[in-house]
Amino acid sequence: MSRFRAAATAGLVCGLLLVLSAQAQTYETPPEEPASVHLPAPEQRDADFEVLDPVRADGLMYHYTLKSRFGTFTAYGEAMLRKREQELHALARAEHITDVQVFVRAVEQHLQAQAKTVTTVVTHPTAIVTHVPRGIAHLFTGYAAQAHELTAQAGAIKGVAPEGDLQREAVRSAKRYAERYAERFLGLTASERRWYEQLHVDPYTDNAVLRRTVQHLARVEAGTQLALKYAPLPGIPYEGYVDRALQAIYHEDPAVLRSRRRATLASYGLTSGEIEQFNNAILLNPTRQEQIEQAARALDGVAGRGELFRHAVGVTTDEEIDTFLQSLQLLVALQPRHPIVRILSGIRMPSGETADGHIVVYGAFDAVYWTADVDGYERAAHALLPAQARLEVWLSGRVSPRAQQELAARGWEVHPQAVTAEVHAGR
Repeated sequence: MSRFRAAATAGLVCGLLLVLSAQAQTYETPPEEPASVHLPAPEQRDADFEVLDPVRADGLMYHYTLKSRFGTFTAYGEAMLRKREQELHALARAEHITDVQVFVRAVEQHLQAQAKTVTTVVTHPTAIVTHVPRGIAHLFTGYAAQAHELTAQAGAIKGVAPEGDLQREAVRSAKRYAERYAERFLGLTASERRWYEQLHVDPYTDNAVLRRTVQHLARVEAGTQLALKYAPLPGIPYEGYVDRALQAIYHEDPAVLRSRRRATLASYGLTSGEIEQFNNAILLNPTRQEQIEQAARALDGVAGRGELFRHAVGVTTDEEIDTFLQSLQLLVALQPRHPIVRILSGIRMPSGETADGHIVVYGAFDAVYWTADVDGYERAAHALLPAQARLEVWLSGRVSPRAQQELAARGWEVHPQAVTAEVHAGR
């Protein structure tokens, strides 16, 4: 009898393992594809760059590698790809004025380290592109729990430190953040801003070669004018919206913008502490701050706009803030045709409520596949939204049939490829 029971138990265990194995295989594997599958010809290659094949996906975004004579660069998502391509065009224009190769050599170690990473991606793709970066995952969680944790930590400190010491440490900490921010971002000269405008690129780019080139151009100046007009890449989303933010960055001293922003943020209901957090968040460079402020201004009449600034303070990576900004721009672009009346708190992804009570979440994702990660992100986001509400998700990219089916089964009305010709025009 014992042998019979053991055999039955073993059979049951095997059966359960088979069921679990079958369940584990129900998720999609995003395909590896040539760049030509989802990029128009001008964005695949030209005289200044080439997008390497294959392009890999992680369930939400594409991972791109660009090769150029200025170095090898990576881009997380189509929006960042277009920024990188524009930067390479800018370097090609600057090459007519100065010896850009000098600056390529000056950042040789940086490029070599990046090239090693690229080589690893190309030769060992599964070791790199297996999950959505952690920073993106962070967008699907709420900030209320994090705020509670910080409050608890402050309470613990208060319990062991005198009130005066606690206040002095808070002041010192705020001063350190402000000094670090000023050192990194507030030293941009008017001449440098003019050159960035001529090249039509973000003055706060992380492209080291481009930054060094502009610094050199600003120093030598010599009355040289860039004799090439800016020609936008085809299909840059939200071009008009981003241009409005860049114009402020090009023509205003960042310290002036920073000072003026305090009153604006206060008008949205942020406390003085929250304003300083936003102003000194190291991942929120002046361009990103200006884009969020422009978005809030464009959403005139929508309640809860202060939440946008609170959400942004909680970002943890460059990938996260770039995705947040693109998703916010999608919200702004769709607002005239599909308006919301209130920005939601809690979830970091830009989201709102319509006049008839629908909950709308906006995601600037290239291509959504039903992976284990995406499954988990949906569950995390869903838990933060009001129960029994009608849910909508508006996406800039494509959705696989399987992902569409799974999201619909969980109560989502899915709107893929919401970036229409109207949105591209910035209207």
